[in-house]
Amino acid sequence: MLGRISAALQTAVDTIAPPVPLLQDFIYHWKQVMRFYDTKDDELNVPIESTHLPIHLEQMLTALQEEQDESRRYKEGSEVHSGPCLEYLIQHRVPDLLASLTVADTPSGMRHLGLVFFSRLTSLAYTQLLSQPALHEPIQKIVKMCGQTAASPTEAQEVRLLCVLAAVIGQKPDLASLFCKAPTSVPGSPATSASSSQESTPSPIHEDSRRNENLIIEALLKFIDSADGRLRVKTCESLLVLTNIASTAHLIAEESTLAETVALRLAMLHCEVPPSIEPSELEDMHASWGMDNPLDVREPYPGCRQLAAYLSWWNFCDKMVGDSRPEIGRSLVSNIQDHFLVRQLQTRICAGAELASNPEEEDPKQLQDSVITLVHVGKLLRECKAPLLRTGLSHWIAGVTTHSVLDTSVRDSILRLLEVAHGDLAVETMRLMEVMVDETFEPALQSLIFSHFAPLKVTAHISSELEVSLEGKYQPSLTFAPKNVQATLEGFLQLLPPFLRTGETEAGYETYLQDAQRQYQAMWKKCLCLGWPLEVVAAEEDGNSSDSRPEDEHTDGVPPVLKTLFHRIETFPEQEYELNLQLTSLLSRLAILPHAGLYELLLSPGQVSPTNQSPEQLISGIGLAVSLRRLALRLAKEAPSVSNLQKRLRSTRNKLLGDPSLSEDNPNQPPLTNEQESLLESIVVLEEFCKELSAITFVKYHLHSPV
Repeated sequence: MLGRISAALQTAVDTIAPPVPLLQDFIYHWKQVMRFYDTKDDELNVPIESTHLPIHLEQMLTALQEEQDESRRYKEGSEVHSGPCLEYLIQHRVPDLLASLTVADTPSGMRHLGLVFFSRLTSLAYTQLLSQPALHEPIQKIVKMCGQTAASPTEAQEVRLLCVLAAVIGQKPDLASLFCKAPTSVPGSPATSASSSQESTPSPIHEDSRRNENLIIEALLKFIDSADGRLRVKTCESLLVLTNIASTAHLIAEESTLAETVALRLAMLHCEVPPSIEPSELEDMHASWGMDNPLDVREPYPGCRQLAAYLSWWNFCDKMVGDSRPEIGRSLVSNIQDHFLVRQLQTRICAGAELASNPEEEDPKQLQDSVITLVHVGKLLRECKAPLLRTGLSHWIAGVTTHSVLDTSVRDSILRLLEVAHGDLAVETMRLMEVMVDETFEPALQSLIFSHFAPLKVTAHISSELEVSLEGKYQPSLTFAPKNVQATLEGFLQLLPPFLRTGETEAGYETYLQDAQRQYQAMWKKCLCLGWPLEVVAAEEDGNSSDSRPEDEHTDGVPPVLKTLFHRIETFPEQEYELNLQLTSLLSRLAILPHAGLYELLLSPGQVSPTNQSPEQLISGIGLAVSLRRLALRLAKEAPSVSNLQKRLRSTRNKLLGDPSLSEDNPNQPPLTNEQESLLESIVVLEEFCKELSAITFVKYHLHSPV
């Protein structure tokens, strides 16, 4: 009812006094703005709130909005053209004058008002008209002004203008060249003459020239470290839009500071994370670039906010590499390798390898830095999804980047740490290797493991096409499903002599079957596109004899990484329980991989249950089964020194795998020495590891059996 009365009254008023035409109203308000600036200079020093400028500029925008709505209403379905108000604005170069007033901030507060005006004008103006110099040149002037003052009062308005402009460019990529590269002066202009006269003088710093050449990109980069988290997120969103435009991708990659600035910010945020952060806190932290934590949130532990900011920015880097054009992605990966991976992470990893090699020079602080750095690298690998960035990380680990200024590569440092490190340093190195396996960083695995295999004649590869044709079934493989698989299972389950078993070994591997099948099915899907060998036999002696192949220190064809892990297996009793547990976890992950070369060294029946061999031959050679047999023989020799062995084995098993309250220790018995306790723990770990290997062997046989 009230709406009808209001409409009737408005109709009556319009009949008596018709509304002023939009163009006439627009011109009136613009002339009022000009009349204000025609006053004396001392009257321009008043705050803008005490003038009528906000009202007049608001009415001008209202007229433009009504004109646009009218045009769309009456010309629905056809191309919408500019109306008389917009034509007047363009012809009389209204934006040019307003841009000058905005930059000058005259009167005080005009910058804020001008930024709001240009934000709305940019969203209102038809995209085809933004290509006209009368519109885009004033906007370029405003964009160049944005970000010149850090934490300015108009920061929010500046970001809003840049984000609106980025959204318009995203909808109309043809406009990108106008705002991603500053226009050059026309021939004969003063700027051109000045530049030509200075050709013989040294040019300014290259970075400054790049900043002047890429207007909107460089303006947005000034806000990526804003104290306002919402502005940071909006800035990052706009950068993602602009880096996905094909026409300016090469320009942004080669002639802007985008990649360098983003990489340097990552390095800076990493430096701000306190070294007191615990590895568990780092691994449990989940952060996304679009979820900035407010500054007033209470930290659950010191350094939590810095850690969240660092991981959030890594997530943004991953997002940008994955979503941007390949030229920009490659440039960003290259800068991340140079400024962050090599100069910060690799330096600390190499220092850790040096410390491990010289225990007498051990520095606890530097050792802790190396440990937490390995945890950082593992976290980065887990959180990395972009293929280009994954490849860049793999090449950095393998030591094939062009940025390394160090003599020792990450690969060499990892090999050294696996060989000589102890304690947390060794544990975290193995965890890093485990992450590479779980996340299938194939180039890194190729450098560390697969490239060292002996020459093999490959008769079949994993094929994604065959996987589809078999409707989800796995490719048959005589390597993964040998005829004598039962002998292999018995070889693992009966590795320990009966007096060292807890009574559950022979039937206990079923508890690992479900996890093994789930892990192998997930790993198989990840490895479909890698083309790893599925079926291999020993290479025939043809033209590629050992004499014709280049010299290699590893002529037995066993990767150095596996040699080191096999040696670690044999030294179980001298190592910490946590290290032994991590070692078996890493080897089981390697055994899960669908690679026939790994199967031959880890699970092959010829390794596990060789026939017609003497006891001396059973422990000769190199392989996981050989090292396990050597360990079992050693444990069998040393275990009888422990009194009441079976009860203490069950007690140790309950303490490690179950409820410590079920311990059967007799207080009247002499306490165990550290060596005896380590011996019992080694027996329990070995027993469970053999069950796990049996489960993996059975799963591969079951899934790849041709029957």
